[in-house]
Amino acid sequence: MLTLSDLSKGSSPTSPASKVTSAPGKDEAGAAHSALGPSASDRWIPCPGSVHLTAGMKDEGSGYAMEGTAAHTLSEHMRVENKPASAYKGNMIPVDHQDGSGHTDYEVTQEMVDAVQSFVTYCGNIGGVAFYERRLSYSAWVPGGFGTADDIRINEPVVDVIDLKYGKGVQVFAEDNPQLKMYGLGVYQEFGHLYDIKEFRFTIHQPRLDHVDTWECSTQELLLWARDIVAPAAKAALRPSAKLQGGSHCRFCLARHTCKARSEWVFNQTIGDFEDLDDLEVRTKDFMSSRELGHALDALAPIKAWCSDMEAAGLTELSLGKPPVGKDGEYKMVAGKSSRSWIDPKKAEQALRNQKGLKVKQILVAKLVSPAQAEKLVGKKNEEVNAQILKSAGKPTMVNFLDPRANLTVDADKEFDDIT
Repeated sequence: MLTLSDLSKGSSPTSPASKVTSAPGKDEAGAAHSALGPSASDRWIPCPGSVHLTAGMKDEGSGYAMEGTAAHTLSEHMRVENKPASAYKGNMIPVDHQDGSGHTDYEVTQEMVDAVQSFVTYCGNIGGVAFYERRLSYSAWVPGGFGTADDIRINEPVVDVIDLKYGKGVQVFAEDNPQLKMYGLGVYQEFGHLYDIKEFRFTIHQPRLDHVDTWECSTQELLLWARDIVAPAAKAALRPSAKLQGGSHCRFCLARHTCKARSEWVFNQTIGDFEDLDDLEVRTKDFMSSRELGHALDALAPIKAWCSDMEAAGLTELSLGKPPVGKDGEYKMVAGKSSRSWIDPKKAEQALRNQKGLKVKQILVAKLVSPAQAEKLVGKKNEEVNAQILKSAGKPTMVNFLDPRANLTVDADKEFDDIT
């Protein structure tokens, strides 16, 4: 049986450091991100060629990502200065643009206070030896690889790795999450010689979705994954000729708009041969079976994303004076549906007041803020306001069996249109 030392390739971990690194998220040369970093590991592990393909591409980032950075900055300040999140309410947190063009200030709202305080409190309740915003190297498997973990708690022989996800657009789960596992490798490389680490508990904490998800993994399982999956992918990624492989991991790749491997994969998903599916449920040759329908649904999300990205790529090319050429000729850019707004709302109000026969209540409409807007004003835990909110059940949505949420039983006759 392989030992943990065999699997770790005899790495010599670095010495332990203080609770807060002097330069969170930066390597010795000052680089803020590793090309083979944890947050992109769900892309470069299955598609090593994406590393060279995206080299030098400008990552402008998104407003959502920058807001998440502000939340992480707040969590670090709280722990460094030992203050509650409420102490920072109303402060502005500057977040640098990825392209170096400046920064954007994000206000610490009540919503951010509640979310980040929830995360910090959760981590604090675990106890143990704590490290946060800790830069970790996993160079034993990935040359030059490093990343910054949000929170680490060591309670020998168990290590907790907790990752704050501030976004609420996509629910993230901990099971077999490559980003969390890469942090685990960094913990083992740095602290494995100091602590007898037998098990890792990986947790995603997504407070704005009231979502906390934990997955456990033995150290030996983690190191086997590192040896058999991570190390070969990293070795391949260092070669300019590394293979490109399309898949659902293309979603946030910088080359997703023009990558041929992604387009080929989407086409294969779309025109896959249903006749190759050996399905006993087939009743006639004209209607899809449940297996064939599932095969089509598997392709739905990546196809939708690809269509959106192709439209964006086409518009970009048109703006550069390089029109794409389709089977019927060149594409062109035209004006879309226009919208109308008041030039000066106060002058518009006066103009309407001057019209005979109009009453004030006809031209001025008062509207209460939505529960989501109210939450940003007073926070999620305001009992008086929460008592006035009716939370209806969400519309049934479809996911595959890997999603850990419980099955929902509904009356199909009432919920959905009859397609037969």
